[in-house]
Amino acid sequence: MRQFWERSVRRGDEIMAAERALMYWATTAELQSAIPGIPQEYGLRASAFVDAGSVFRYSGPTTFPGSTQSLQLANNNVVRSSVGAGLTWASPFGALTVDYAVPLTKAAYDVVQPLRFSAGGF
Repeated sequence: MRQFWERSVRRGDEIMAAERALMYWATTAELQSAIPGIPQEYGLRASAFVDAGSVFRYSGPTTFPGSTQSLQLANNNVVRSSVGAGLTWASPFGALTVDYAVPLTKAAYDVVQPLRFSAGGF
């Protein structure tokens, strides 16, 4: 999910619950389009998306030796969702994407990441 930190967020020895969750679900809907007025050979595409998902049934530790921090654990299947837009350039090195998203629903303790850069295949 583009709005929330992915998989694990490490703060010292703290590991967020997503790494040891027994169950999760995620879904996304995305529309991509060429940008009117920009030649196709530039390789730029715009996108709009909606992401949603949840992680639950965590079974790992909540405190860690040598650390004063602990996990905030909530096994209540909170749905996280976000909506946003992005721009992808089909560069000679692979697709380079920048996404901007805002949360629609989240837990009070979630860390959000409004701007995301990524590189990858086409």
